[in-house]
Amino acid sequence: MADLPALKKFLSSARSRTDASAFPELRSVLAQRDNRGRRRHDTGLTQAHMDILLGRTPGTYERLERGTGVRKNVLEESARVLRLTEDEWRTAHRFAFGADPPHPLSQKAGLTLPGAWLTALDSIESIAWISDPEGRLLAHNAAFAQLFDHGGAPSHPLRWALTSPEARVNLIDWETAWAPFLMARLRAALALQENSTPLTRLRTDVLSDASTAELFEAHSATAITTPPSGTPLPCRHPQRGTGWLTLSTASPDDAPGTRLTIATFHPGAAPTSTPAPASR
Repeated sequence: MADLPALKKFLSSARSRTDASAFPELRSVLAQRDNRGRRRHDTGLTQAHMDILLGRTPGTYERLERGTGVRKNVLEESARVLRLTEDEWRTAHRFAFGADPPHPLSQKAGLTLPGAWLTALDSIESIAWISDPEGRLLAHNAAFAQLFDHGGAPSHPLRWALTSPEARVNLIDWETAWAPFLMARLRAALALQENSTPLTRLRTDVLSDASTAELFEAHSATAITTPPSGTPLPCRHPQRGTGWLTLSTASPDDAPGTRLTIATFHPGAAPTSTPAPASR
């Protein structure tokens, strides 16, 4: 549900904190004096300034802020002018339309990670890593690196899981337990980023191998990109032996498009059914 009064307050606050002198387009306007020969002393942007910076007709931004002319393209352009963070952009879009934005504000969103996440990952005892929207590894903890025989984490975990001979050994029952959701994850990622070079190359490699190509087509209707939390996934840990993993995933708010995965290793044979949800 949209909240236009909240949008008005939010945008007004964002304007007031944005230094008008930082925009060369406003230099002549800021140099003007009022009819008493005085210059404007407050440093924030006015609604009229916003129209100039947006290249819009006078009153366009005022209607957005007032809630009488809320248009998606004007809101997005205004968010860029006001240099909103991804979290602020998401909040503004929710206030305006009652829904999350269809895409991040920055094209670089999800390709970098705030440094605090490195510390957070190090504090997690279970296996944990964060990948970008194209499946590349952004950060991980020591427990993640221990999953691999060579002792080093792969730069593209999804590629490793789909094409590496090591994955066929360490991810037990790879064709039935792992491949269905891995193939679905590749398809979903390609649907969002069809021009991604790493993903298109990965698809090419998957299709160039007869066994993986067959699985890719066989699971074309699979929509589950991550097994439900608690689903046992059999694996071989290079240091801890045979066991099973359960996966939990989330998306960090301050890095849109990234995926945080926490995998808990359980030694021994995997249960034949998914454990019942725990309650506290």
